[in-house]
Amino acid sequence: MIRRLAIVVLLAGCGSGEDPERDEAAALELRAARDKLRRRALDAYGAFRAIPADTRAGRRAREDLARADVLYREGIRLAEAEREAEAGDRLARAVRIAPIDPRLYRRLGDVYMRRYERTRSWADYQRGMEYFRKAVDALAATPAPAPDAVARGPGARSLAAVLAALVAIAAGVLLLHRVRRGETLEELIEKSPEMHPQVAYQVGALRHELLKHRIGAVSDALSALRVGRSSLPEIAYLAGRLFGGEPIARVWETHVDALERASGGRLNLRWRDRRFRRAGRALREIGRLRRDFARPDERLARRLGDLHAQVQQFDAWLRELADRLTLAKVDAALLREVVYAVQQEHQAGAVHVDEIRYGDVPPDVHVEVFRTDLVIVLKNVVRNAILAMADEAPGRALGLEVRLEPEPTGEESVTVVVRDTSAQTLTTEAIYERKLDRGLGLVTAALDRYNGSISVEPSTGGFRKAVALRFFRAMRDGA
Repeated sequence: MIRRLAIVVLLAGCGSGEDPERDEAAALELRAARDKLRRRALDAYGAFRAIPADTRAGRRAREDLARADVLYREGIRLAEAEREAEAGDRLARAVRIAPIDPRLYRRLGDVYMRRYERTRSWADYQRGMEYFRKAVDALAATPAPAPDAVARGPGARSLAAVLAALVAIAAGVLLLHRVRRGETLEELIEKSPEMHPQVAYQVGALRHELLKHRIGAVSDALSALRVGRSSLPEIAYLAGRLFGGEPIARVWETHVDALERASGGRLNLRWRDRRFRRAGRALREIGRLRRDFARPDERLARRLGDLHAQVQQFDAWLRELADRLTLAKVDAALLREVVYAVQQEHQAGAVHVDEIRYGDVPPDVHVEVFRTDLVIVLKNVVRNAILAMADEAPGRALGLEVRLEPEPTGEESVTVVVRDTSAQTLTTEAIYERKLDRGLGLVTAALDRYNGSISVEPSTGGFRKAVALRFFRAMRDGA
């Protein structure tokens, strides 16, 4: 019995499939695969998997893949939980052992896309898209396992079908993110007041150079064409405005590109913004009507009139939106935001303010100032008040309030008053004498752009000094 058992064991060892030549070839394959790992080649994972599983090198490759896979998955899970330091440690250890399974690239892409949603960092967006592209490329570059490692027949065909499906899914994800990435113009304006000046400039250029100069200018000639009373010079003028010079569609694309670049890549006007999609289609179709001007008829007049009305409606929306860009709301949230931002600064934050008093703020108060400029002006005044109290004894207090005051012209002025308990003297004349490249000198320069003013007032209620910033109130529709 013992002899028979020994023979079985011996035969099992001899039939284990170990072959010195195959083992040597597999070892060379493993070295090549590790070299691909060092170079971060997309087909490194496939190279590890392609080593025959019944060789020593093949078994070692699969053990390394399994150990690394545990670390990769744990690192991604930590990254999804926003535990960045721990995630980085796991992923760094994993990449030294074996390449990542291409199917995990999508989860890494999702991690960066979620970070992009939080941070609006263009780098995070690009990183996420890079991982989605890697998912497609790496899956396409990953060969099926070696023939001796899988069953032949339907199973192999099933594996190929699964791989093709994964590639198709990854390509679909890429397309979906292209459609869903970025923001509409209204979303950008709502979330990022600091972008208002750049957006206002680009919107103004679009309206003046295309929508007004090329489209709006033909309204009278188009009206004459629609009622059948246009003369040959009017038709020539209409055609010259619409089709003379650079094609309308190209001018439109140039302005859309400029808007998206000005936003740092955050805007996605062609895919996400319904109004821009419709306007672009209307302008491109206007461009295609050029050949019909050889024999203008009622059908051309009707079609061109409909497209012109669509573009004019888009222009009216842009005009309203541009007007909103220069309106900043003056409310308690703005005052608190300014004070908080100044207190986070190194120099002003070192001055302990014992009390901050916020007075009443009238409702629905707007001034015709870019919000970013208004914040800069207020921060300079608040910062100056806090630093002026640096040498004062405890009991330092800061006060902010907003007043509405009628003007003789029937308008109203909005006055933001910043008070402090500093004993330092300050006069209106001294403020205007300061250099333009620092502190309150910058404030006076900014106020000049908006017909605003700054003055020093007597103060009460325990305060020693008050600086008043005055703007004209902007009346919105219905105010």
